[in-house]
Amino acid sequence: MTTKSVTPTTIDEDVLLDVGGAATLLGYSHFWVIEHTTGGKQPQLPCIRIGRKIKYRRADLREFIEAHSKAA
Repeated sequence: MTTKSVTPTTIDEDVLLDVGGAATLLGYSHFWVIEHTTGGKQPQLPCIRIGRKIKYRRADLREFIEAHSKAA
């Protein structure tokens, strides 16, 4: 059996954020985050659905930022 090494960075990236946390990380409003999660707006934000709750993994949002960043 293999074990995965857990570091503070790994734990930090696996944290699940709510809409408010995702909005803060992205620098957008709660409304923008919700629209780009469930409203059909593009680009779609990666999310995890747990029952009726919607959560966002910090690592996924960081990848989203990198993928949608434009070179200056």
